[in-house]
Amino acid sequence: MISIDASVFLGMHCSDELVRNSCKSIVASSLSSGILISFEEIGRTDNYIWNLPRKKQEIYFSFMDFIMSESSIIKRSYEGITQELYNENYPDRLKLALSLNVPMYSLEQSMSHYSQVQTPIARHNSSEWFPKSIEQKYVSSKEIRIPMDLLIILSH
Repeated sequence: MISIDASVFLGMHCSDELVRNSCKSIVASSLSSGILISFEEIGRTDNYIWNLPRKKQEIYFSFMDFIMSESSIIKRSYEGITQELYNENYPDRLKLALSLNVPMYSLEQSMSHYSQVQTPIARHNSSEWFPKSIEQKYVSSKEIRIPMDLLIILSH
């Protein structure tokens, strides 16, 4: 299992091809073992998409709704984080990953100084595919392109 933040989930629609393919690859290759994402990070993705024109929202949410309900993406609150860990000076999304002892992936530069956080960029085979039903929805949603600098801002 891995943990991801909004920057990686939205990164599957990044305008930069290397980032887009790397984020898709880490998500696609981790579906069978499980992906953890907090409700807060899902909210960050929603917040960005809700500001797009309605047609683009429908295209994106068709993919997002499908992958969230048809795969092993685990959506969680921050409940269950121990008080000791909660008191540590880590971002909440990292505390969630640490509480389950799973690696976290983020595109956010400020997260890179934590040894538990990895970047998906060029770490994974960019030819990973989703299962066919999810891949079809993903291909349809690829007209959504998010600039890399905006991905970083969104994940704060």
